[in-house]
Amino acid sequence: QARGFVVMFFVIIVLSCANAASAAVHPGILGDELLVLPQVSLLDLHSGSHAAAKTVHDALASLGAVAVVGVHAGGQPVGKAANRALTAWAECLADGGAARTGALVRPLAGGALRRVSVVAGSTWGPPGSASLGTFPTCPGADAATEQMRASVREAVAALAHSLDGRTGYSGNEGSSSWTAAVETARHLEHLHRYEEVVAPNMSEHALTEVAALSQHTDAGLMLASVPPVSYAEGWGLSHVRLETPSGELRQLAAIPNDAVFFFVGEAAKLLSHSDNDQGLRPLPHSLSLPHGFRWRAWYGAMLLLPDEVIVHTDGHGKAVTFASVWKAATGQVATGHANELASLACGRSQAPSDQAGTCPEGEIWCWMMCMPFAPPKLAQPCHGGIWSKSGVGDIAEWMPLRVQCRDTKIGSKWPEETGTVCPSCRPKCTAVGSSALHAPASEPGPESSNFCVTVPGNASGTVMYMDGFKWTSGSPSETCLAFLWPHLVLDKAWKFVLACVGTMFLASLVEPVAASSRYLPSKRAYDAGLALHGASLVLAYVVMLLIMTFSKELFLCAILGLIIGRLVVAVRYPSRAGQSDRRIEGGPLCCRLLSGSDLGTST
Repeated sequence: QARGFVVMFFVIIVLSCANAASAAVHPGILGDELLVLPQVSLLDLHSGSHAAAKTVHDALASLGAVAVVGVHAGGQPVGKAANRALTAWAECLADGGAARTGALVRPLAGGALRRVSVVAGSTWGPPGSASLGTFPTCPGADAATEQMRASVREAVAALAHSLDGRTGYSGNEGSSSWTAAVETARHLEHLHRYEEVVAPNMSEHALTEVAALSQHTDAGLMLASVPPVSYAEGWGLSHVRLETPSGELRQLAAIPNDAVFFFVGEAAKLLSHSDNDQGLRPLPHSLSLPHGFRWRAWYGAMLLLPDEVIVHTDGHGKAVTFASVWKAATGQVATGHANELASLACGRSQAPSDQAGTCPEGEIWCWMMCMPFAPPKLAQPCHGGIWSKSGVGDIAEWMPLRVQCRDTKIGSKWPEETGTVCPSCRPKCTAVGSSALHAPASEPGPESSNFCVTVPGNASGTVMYMDGFKWTSGSPSETCLAFLWPHLVLDKAWKFVLACVGTMFLASLVEPVAASSRYLPSKRAYDAGLALHGASLVLAYVVMLLIMTFSKELFLCAILGLIIGRLVVAVRYPSRAGQSDRRIEGGPLCCRLLSGSDLGTST
């Protein structure tokens, strides 16, 4: 349950970019021939072949897709490991399956389909490091899943290395490489089960196919995937359609069983490139599933840019980071309100979109889940509007009513004003207007400081990062940490420095206090001894709670404090240090009478 809880916190809206006018329109003309992706060997990429690197770049720049072949998992083609893993996951994510509880279930195609998803997110680090995120438990899938994920990671690293020097990006410390992006950014891995919903009144031949995902481009840097698995063999990729540079729609041909294939996303357009280089092409694609497919299982990794990457400079000369663009885009999808910053995620004539469609009727997306906004006890529906003071004299303005995800304590909007974590957020009927522009200066609005996300008036922060360890000082887009008590919010750098010093001090007391209780005279064992023992337990649990914030700085300070405490004990009690660890095996020491000896005989 705890693992599912953490995964559910980490799930974020999977962004894609759809035509702003009509996301359901498929541009272009459908061609008759299947489209075979350009291929390059993993072995050639590992060897540093210039021809292979050129093939990768040209394919991604012209079509926006490439397949890396010769990828193996556990001594066999990656497709076999993927087939075993995805088949097991299809059962685990089915209704009543082991991983269904806690998975995100979204309707597609007006309710004709469902997509059941689990997500893992983490910073991958260099190849070979064990830093992949954790999926929920799925019996029979663990070994094959890890083999599949490791093979995809190997292909991603090889492809990124081949792009180094051709296309880069600018960060806080200058330009960097694709390899650095892959190793330092947080990536999102998805396991999806698409399942058919058979309505009672649906004719068996009512539909030949259903548009599961309309024509779109992914909002990430790149999508890496393996061949999917379907209930009906051969239907996995037959209804994926790609738009060629000429505007023609072509069905994707079968992917080789030993291949990992890549689609370029919109974030690639934010990368810098030379004047002679056209850059990489985000690939428009769609997915339609035939009537009677039953289910389809798919695994993919959406590669992102590091949070601190500078992708734009606004009109005031202020640098805009990828983290702020991504946050603005997810906020636009969640609330439906367009903003200028989010437009950078998709470019012209497109808008951020959640390809899972919308929540079921009567619900909205609020704090990572679909929540009902029209409870039975609601006296009046939330529609129409009200007249309200505009803040300019007695002039009134019309404010339409709209259901929004709001913090019920302070009224801030999720997620752009509250941060990702908002346990008190609920769907609320909100008056939407411009009167907020004329609000009194004494009512501060939400803001994001350079150190972390905080809301003035909200006297609490988050007690832990839900997606694992991270550097607090380098995570300005994260919700501010609370130091043990809700009101001790670390929203400034100096406060965080004091928290680090305090953590080190508390950790350094654990060992000396525990040692003091052991070295007291026996007559004080049941008064002062018990008090010191209790104090050492309290200190140990407090240090454990500080480590569980998943702040790397607080973790290192806690470890350093424990080491200092050990050294203090060694200096304070030099003759007793380690005394409790010395034991003689076999019981207490005694003297045994030798055979043939007499106690009365002296020698």
